[in-house]
Amino acid sequence: MSEQTNSFAQLWSQLKEYGTMKLEYYKLTAAEKVSLLITTIALSLIVGALCVVALFFVSMAVVCLIATGVGFGWAFMIVAGFYVLVLGVVVVFRKQLILNPVCRFVSKLLLS
Repeated sequence: MSEQTNSFAQLWSQLKEYGTMKLEYYKLTAAEKVSLLITTIALSLIVGALCVVALFFVSMAVVCLIATGVGFGWAFMIVAGFYVLVLGVVVVFRKQLILNPVCRFVSKLLLS
């Protein structure tokens, strides 16, 4: 009987050790995925901010080019109209352009 009790105690200690190792593995995996998600968000914000700055300067250059033909007031209106048009396209296709890629990235990250 003592040999059987010793066998159960050994099995129980191995199960506890296995559970502890699995828990540590899941913690490390979660930490890796959260850090990857935060890094991706930070990089997207930085790239987005730099793109906005570059777009501002390109827009000003386009306004100066258009202004030689139609004047500054109309040049600004034309560029603003272009951005309103782009905004409308983004709003109409927001699911395909924004929601689906973000959901695909997050689900691939969390389910892999």
